[in-house]
Amino acid sequence: MKAVFLDRDGVLNWDTDLIHRVEDFHLYSYTPEAIKKLEQAGFLRLVVTNQSAIARGLLTEDYLTKVIHKKMHDALEAAGTSVNGIYYCPHHPTGNFPNAQPNYICDCDCRKPKTGLLQQGLAAFPAIDLSQSWLVGDSMRDIEAGQKMGLKTIGVLTGHGANNFPSRIQPDFIAANLKAAVGIILMSS
Repeated sequence: MKAVFLDRDGVLNWDTDLIHRVEDFHLYSYTPEAIKKLEQAGFLRLVVTNQSAIARGLLTEDYLTKVIHKKMHDALEAAGTSVNGIYYCPHHPTGNFPNAQPNYICDCDCRKPKTGLLQQGLAAFPAIDLSQSWLVGDSMRDIEAGQKMGLKTIGVLTGHGANNFPSRIQPDFIAANLKAAVGIILMSS
C-alpha cells in the first residue's frame, strides 16, 4: 500500500502562522482536487502536522480536532474526497512564551523533524510500503522527517517553503505547490 504524508499549514492551507481560529483556516483552492487525484491513484492520504499553538495555550486539542480539522474534513468531503488520517503534535520543547501549557512542554517523539507522527500513521496502516510512499512539506523539518523514514520527499514553495531548504536538507523534488507535487508523484509512480 502506498501513501502520501502531507504537512498541513503551507501545504494544504494558507499558513498564517499558529492558526488557532477556524476563521483563519483556509484550504488552497487546488487542495481538494489534488487530494482527490491521490485518492484516485490509490494513495493513502495522511496529514502530519506540528501544532504548537496548543502548547502555547492558543487553542485546545478539542478545538483543533472538532472545529478546525472538521472544517478541513467538510471541505474535502464536499469535493468528494478525504484524508485517511490526521496526526498532530501538540507539544513544544521549551515553552518560552506566555500562556505555555505545562502538560504540553516536552521533548516529544512526535514533533517533526522526529518521526513520531509518521510512525503513528504507519501503526494505523501497517501495510504501507515506505519505498512507494512520499512526504510533501514546506519546511526542512518536514523533509528531514520524511528522509528519516526513507520516503521520497517533495518540498513545496508555498507556506514557508521558499526560504526553508538549506543545503544540508534537500528534498528529492521541489514543486510550486501541492497541485504540482501531486503531478510529480503521479508521474513517478
